[in-house]
Amino acid sequence: MPPVGGLLSFSRHPHAALFNTLQKWENAAVKTKSTAAIQYVICLGAFLSNLSAGMFNIALVDIAGDFHRSIPSTQWVVTIYLLTISVCLPLMGAIGDLRGKRDIHNLGYFIFMIGGLFCALSPNLPALIGFRILQGIGASMYQANNMALVVSLFPPEKRGRALGTVSTFVAAGA
Repeated sequence: MPPVGGLLSFSRHPHAALFNTLQKWENAAVKTKSTAAIQYVICLGAFLSNLSAGMFNIALVDIAGDFHRSIPSTQWVVTIYLLTISVCLPLMGAIGDLRGKRDIHNLGYFIFMIGGLFCALSPNLPALIGFRILQGIGASMYQANNMALVVSLFPPEKRGRALGTVSTFVAAGA
C-alpha cells in the first residue's frame, strides 16, 4: 500500500506546478468574468435610477394631460422619487452593512423593477406617486451599496477604473 500522498498525490507529479498554475489562471478568468458581469449589473442600476428621474421630467406634460391634472401637481412624480432616495440612502447603507451589501443591492433592483411595472400600470396620479416612492426605495437600496460592492470586488490596482466606470454610467443616466 503506498504511503499517504504517494501515487494518488498530485503534488508529487512532475507536472504538478504546471497544473497548479493553469488552475490559478482558470480561477482568475472565472473571477474576471464574474466581476465583469457584476460591474455591468451595478452600472446598469446606476444608469437606470438616474434615467428614471430624468425621463419623468420630460413626460410631465403628458402625465398631466393623461390624468387631467396640473403640471405643478404632477411634478410630485419626480420630486417624491428624488426625495425618497435622498432620505433612504443613509438607512439603506446601514442596512447593507448589517444584512449584506449584495443582498440589499439585489433586493433593491427587484423593488425598483416592481415599482416601475406598477408605475406603468398606474390608474391615477396618487397611485403613480405611491409607486414612485416604491421605486425610490428600491433605487436607494442599490445606490447606497453600489460603490461599496465595487470597492470590495476589485483589487486596489483596478478599483479606480471600476469606480470611474460606475460614475460614468451615473452621469450618462442623468
